[in-house]
Amino acid sequence: MSKKNNGYTLIELIVVLMLISLSLGIVAVNFAKVLPGAKLKSVVRELSATLRQAKNTARINSEEVVVSVDMDAKVYLYGNREKSFPVGVNVHVFDPIDGELDSDIWDVVYHPDGSSTGGEIIISNEKRAFSIEIDPLVGSVVNILKEE
Repeated sequence: MSKKNNGYTLIELIVVLMLISLSLGIVAVNFAKVLPGAKLKSVVRELSATLRQAKNTARINSEEVVVSVDMDAKVYLYGNREKSFPVGVNVHVFDPIDGELDSDIWDVVYHPDGSSTGGEIIISNEKRAFSIEIDPLVGSVVNILKEE
């Protein structure tokens, strides 16, 4: 008599489930490593976009516009909007006049002609750091990945 094999054995199903579990575990660990870097990049993009919007608003409305960075409260303010920096993100500022600042509130002012007070905002976590450079003459905003 020949026996027909119409399905999988219990051992085969257990082995497949173990392989799937192992694969998901590896993916979860790698995802946890990538998440802080993604949050940091997101903060840099959002703050840069806010600075560019402030410059454009100053030019369109022909009035000074201020973006404030509160390093103690870890927030930045533009108009009536307040945005928090995520936990684990550090903020430092290099002001052209006052030098490096690690605490207090720092303002970048955009003038109607598009110029600004200028400066550099350094946003970092335990692994990476980005610099947002604000040109004082034309008010341009440039993001730079700092070398480790």
